[in-house]
Amino acid sequence: EDESMVFDLKWTVKTSDIPFKALDREQIVNHFARNGCVTTKVGLTRNLRNLKWFEDVDMDAFFPRSYDLHDQDELLEWVDDFKLCAAE
Repeated sequence: EDESMVFDLKWTVKTSDIPFKALDREQIVNHFARNGCVTTKVGLTRNLRNLKWFEDVDMDAFFPRSYDLHDQDELLEWVDDFKLCAAE
């Protein structure tokens, strides 16, 4: 039964199928709650940008340019970058 809360291990395709708040301490699932900070490009970009506060690392040396297009300032940066690259 897909919606049963009686299990030791639950394997699902979608994170939304797991009721994280209702899990018992002993129950295991194949997803992590609130994992967008490392599993989405925007989340990973934000975390890598904050890395400079903890380590002497230049994210541009190993991670491609990325923009959060929901952020107005970053959208404008992307437009400028796109125009510059298109002009080349």
